[in-house]
Amino acid sequence: RYVMNRVLVVAVFFLIGQSCNREKAYPKLQLSEEQIVRALVEMYSVNAALNLNDISFRDSTAKEYYTQIELSMDIPVEKVRADLEELLQFPDSLVRLENRALDTIRLLLEKNPSLHPVVIGKN
Repeated sequence: RYVMNRVLVVAVFFLIGQSCNREKAYPKLQLSEEQIVRALVEMYSVNAALNLNDISFRDSTAKEYYTQIELSMDIPVEKVRADLEELLQFPDSLVRLENRALDTIRLLLEKNPSLHPVVIGKN
């Protein structure tokens, strides 16, 4: 369930990014790549904590995601949102950063295995 939520979020970002693709060389970001990766990890974690599978509910709680990111990273919500919106125009860069975020989550899970293992395909 946890992994499926992550995959769904990545797929949504990827599809939105594909539809907004522009011919630019590099995104102009305010945050470092490490900060963006951490923000993505935080966003995925908040989504998992809220256990929201329906995209309409996730959209309605987006403010909560950004609030939690701001609290945990001490970075203004506007900067995080602006950079993520900018990255939607650069799907290759977004996917690369999302993969780094997912790798980070995998490492965290390997260090702290859950009592309830994640089973893909079964809810």
